[in-house]
Amino acid sequence: MQIMKRYSAAMRRHLGLGALAYLIVASIQIPAVVIGIHHSTGLLWFFCVLIGVMFGSTPIFGTVLGIEGAEAGWGWSPGESYLLFIGAPLLFLGLGVLIGIAKTLALSERIKT
Repeated sequence: MQIMKRYSAAMRRHLGLGALAYLIVASIQIPAVVIGIHHSTGLLWFFCVLIGVMFGSTPIFGTVLGIEGAEAGWGWSPGESYLLFIGAPLLFLGLGVLIGIAKTLALSERIKT
């Protein structure tokens, strides 16, 4: 029972850190999506913000318009844009997989002893 309490506390801590990292990245990505929508469609900013907030985190739509907005609106290079919109999610995915593997191995070692 004590093993599960430690496991749950560590899991909550890692989930909290992951959520914080996601919010930080999203706070950069969503404005780029809004600028990308405005640049691509010419809609009023109000509508661009509504669409950007609602759909900015969707994988394909948000990524394409975010890259467009970062390049056209902020003057970023393609490498910087791809790093933010493709590299950051891949980094988080890789870290999540590594943490999951490490937790599984640690839990299996504790159960054996």
